[in-house]
Amino acid sequence: MRKAKILCLCVCLNVGALAGCGSIETWLEDKMLEEAGILEEDSYVNYQNRAEAGNVDAKGYYREINEEQEKGQVHVTFAVNSNLDIQYYRDRDCTIPMNNESCYLNPGDAVYGKVAVSDTVISGAYEFSAFQIYEYSADSDPRNNSGMVRKLSTLLKSDYQEDGIVLQIPEDYTGTEISVEPIGEYRQIELSLKDYYTDEDGNFCEMPGTWFIDDMEYTDERVEVSPLSSHVISYEYDSEQYFYVGSEPECYYCNQEEGLVVFRGRETSDTETAYSVELCRYLNVALLSGMERTVKINGGEKKRIEANTELEIPHLKYGDEVTIETDKTWTDLEKCRELILTNTTQNTTFNPSRQEPEQYYQYTMIVPEKDGQFVFDPSEYSYEHGTITFRCFGAVVSGIQYLARESKIYYEQNTADDGYWLSGKEHYIVVGEEEETRRQLEEIHFTRKAQASLHLNQPEYGGQILYYIDGRKVTEENITTYSGTIVEMKFEAWEGWICNATNGATYEVEEQDKQEIRIKGTDMKEVFTEDADHKPELTIVLEESVKGGMQFEVEASGLDKNTYSYEKHRFKSDCTIIDEQVIGTEKPVTMQIGNKSIPSGKAVKIVIQKEVEEGKENPVPEIRYIEDLTDVQEPIYIYEPSEIADSKVWYKSIHITVSLVEGESFTMPEAGPNTTITVRREADGKTLQTGDFVEESQKLTVTVFPMEGYYIAEGNALDKTAFQKELDYEKYRTQIDKLIGEYEAKSWIEVTLDRSDSRAEYIYKCDGKDVGEEKLRLREGQKLTLEYEITDSGYRLKEPAGGFLGIGKSDKKATESITITAEYDGRVLTESDFGIEIVEVTEGE
Repeated sequence: MRKAKILCLCVCLNVGALAGCGSIETWLEDKMLEEAGILEEDSYVNYQNRAEAGNVDAKGYYREINEEQEKGQVHVTFAVNSNLDIQYYRDRDCTIPMNNESCYLNPGDAVYGKVAVSDTVISGAYEFSAFQIYEYSADSDPRNNSGMVRKLSTLLKSDYQEDGIVLQIPEDYTGTEISVEPIGEYRQIELSLKDYYTDEDGNFCEMPGTWFIDDMEYTDERVEVSPLSSHVISYEYDSEQYFYVGSEPECYYCNQEEGLVVFRGRETSDTETAYSVELCRYLNVALLSGMERTVKINGGEKKRIEANTELEIPHLKYGDEVTIETDKTWTDLEKCRELILTNTTQNTTFNPSRQEPEQYYQYTMIVPEKDGQFVFDPSEYSYEHGTITFRCFGAVVSGIQYLARESKIYYEQNTADDGYWLSGKEHYIVVGEEEETRRQLEEIHFTRKAQASLHLNQPEYGGQILYYIDGRKVTEENITTYSGTIVEMKFEAWEGWICNATNGATYEVEEQDKQEIRIKGTDMKEVFTEDADHKPELTIVLEESVKGGMQFEVEASGLDKNTYSYEKHRFKSDCTIIDEQVIGTEKPVTMQIGNKSIPSGKAVKIVIQKEVEEGKENPVPEIRYIEDLTDVQEPIYIYEPSEIADSKVWYKSIHITVSLVEGESFTMPEAGPNTTITVRREADGKTLQTGDFVEESQKLTVTVFPMEGYYIAEGNALDKTAFQKELDYEKYRTQIDKLIGEYEAKSWIEVTLDRSDSRAEYIYKCDGKDVGEEKLRLREGQKLTLEYEITDSGYRLKEPAGGFLGIGKSDKKATESITITAEYDGRVLTESDFGIEIVEVTEGE
C-alpha cells in the first residue's frame, strides 16, 4: 500500500512541476517522506538534527565538529588502507554516508561499512580480513597512532559480513577517542599441477614427469606459492616414450626433442591456478601386405617384405606424415584407420642396372589427430531421386562409424530415378570440422540428365582461370556437356593482382540450355582485383609552349575521360592537368591531341618517366615526338602487353610532360667501306632511323662497327674494335662525314701459334697477357711475345740470351717479341719467327 501511495504522490509531483509552484513541490516532498515512514526513523531524525546544527557538508557527509566535543560523545577516526576501498554509513541500509576520516557518535550509535579491494592492487590474492578497534587517550591523535590506550576488539571478515556493522558504541562507554583500522592480507596461491596421458582405451593415466617452479622441483599435485612474486612454471618428461599433445593454459614453449614444456611467466596479477600437460605414448603402426614387395619409408633405405607380413612403422605422433614408396600398388592402405591415406601418385624412375624405366607408387598418409572423431550414421541422410551407398576404408558403411580427421567418406549411386544421375567422377568427402562435414553430406544430390551449352568465362584482365572436368583441362571457350557436370577452377593472378576466389572452386552445370560459369559469392568480373600498392600515381604536366588552344583528351583505368588545355598559373608557367591521380594498370593511358596543327620544323614532345620505389634505379624515360596530330596516337602502356602478367616491377608513379619543340627530320648517314653505323639518341637510348624527329639541342651517340673480319683501327668501344663518339646534333650535321672517313676498317691478321716442339716449353703473350689459344686474330701493330725455355738437356740456344750488360745470360731461356704486320697474315709462327735458334750440345760442353 505504501508503494501505491508514493506512486500517486509522484504523479502529483509531476503536475506540480508543470504548474511551476515551488511551495507545492516542497509540500509534496514532505508528504512523500511522511507516507514512506522515513520521518519517524531515529537515523533520519538524528541526521536532520545534525543538518540543522550545520554538521552535514554539501555532499551529505557528517561534518567534523571543530568546536569543543559535546559531552558524552565519542570521536571516531577511520584509518586508511590504500589497498581497500571503504565507505562508512550511519544506517544499516547504507544510504546515509559518513565522513571517511572522522565523526562524532553518541553511545549506542553504530557504524556500517562497505568494503572492496582497490583496483590498484596488483594481486588477486589480496583480501579484506578484519577491522581492528582501538581506544586512545583524550589528548592523543589517533591518525598517527600516538596515545593508544588499548585494543578494544577485532571484527573478523566473517562476522562483519553477516550484518555489515563495523562498530557500535556501547551504552556504558566512557572513553572519548576510538580508531577503526581496516586490515587486509595476501593469501598464498595454491597451484594445481596435473600431468597425464591417454591410453588406447581412452583412460587417463598418471605420468612420471617432473614439475618445476622457479627451478624448484615438485611432484605434489598442489603447491602453494607467494602471490607477490612472478613465477616460471615448466614441466619435463621422457621424450623417448611420450610426445606432447596439449596443455592448459597453452604453453609458451615446447621442445619435443628435449621433453620440455614451459608456460608463460606467471605474474602477480594472474588468476590462473590450474596447470596441466597432456602427453601420449608414441604410436606404432603395422601395415599388412598381401604380397611380396619392395618399400621405402619416408625416403629411407629400400627393404623387402614377404607376402602376408606386417610392415612396422614405429615412433609416430599425431599429425606425422608418412610417405610409402613401393614397386606395386597397395590398395589396402585405403582401409587403414591408424594412418589415413591422403594422396596417391604414380611415378617413373630410371633403373640403371636394367637400363629401362620402371614404375613406382607413392602413398602419403598421416596419423589422425587425437579426438578428431566424426560420428557418421548413414541412416541420417536421404536424397531425392535416388539412393546412395557409402564406403569407408574400403567397406560399405551400414552402421555408425567413428571417423578421424582426413578420413574419406566415399559415396556412389545405388539407385536413381529415370532421367537422373549422380554427377561427377570422384565422389568423396574428406572429414573435417563436424558442421562442414555434415553440410557436404547433406548437399549430395541427384541431377536431371540434360545437355547444356556452357560458356567458360575469362576475366578481361587481372589473371586467367583454368577449367577442368574430370581432371582434364578444358581449353575451349564454349562446350556442350550434361547438367550436373562439375567444372573445377584454378586461378592464376597477374603480378600485383589479388585473386578473390579459392583454388578448387567448382561450378555444377545446371539444367538450362545456355549458361555461363559462375563462382558462388564472387562476381566473375571481380575475380581479380589490383593490389592498391601496385597502382601508380599519374601526373601530367603541360609546358607553356603548348598554350594557344591545343586540347588533350586523356583517359586511363580509374580515371574518367576528360579534355584539358593549357591554363597559365599565377606563380608558375607549367600547367599540371592531372596531379598524382591513382590509376589502374590493366589499360594504357591514352592521350589524343587536337584542335591545332603543328608548323613544319616543330613537334609535340611527350616525355614519359616511370618511377619505382625509393632506393631503386628508375628506367630510362621514354620520349615521343608527334609531328602530325591527325595520326592515331600510340597508347602509353604502363606495362607492355607482353609483360603485364608477370613483370616484377611495381611502379610508384608515372610522370608525363608535354611540350612543343623545334627540330628537323633525321637523315641516316652512309657508312664507310666494310663498316656499319648506328646513331642513338642519348636521352632515351632510342636508335634513330631516317625520318625520326631530332631536336637541335639533343646529344647523339655515333657508333661505327666493323664488318666481320675487320676492325676499326682507332677503336675506342668496349672491345676496342669499334669507334664511338658523343656529339651535339649541331656538330653531328657538320662532322659526321669527316668522322666516317677518318675511321676506316682494317682486316684482321690471323696467325697460328706453334707449340709442337717437344724440346721446349712455350708461353705466348699478347699485350702482356698469356695467350692459350692456338689461333689468334690480331691488329696491325700489336706486340706478340714468346717466352721459350729448352727442357731437353741435349739442346741449347745458339746464342745465349738475357742477363744485364752481358751478365747472367742463359743458353736455355729466351724471351723475344715481334710486331704484327700484314706479312704475318695466315702464317704459323714458330720460335724462328722470333729470332730464336737452337743447336745440339756437343761432347765436352
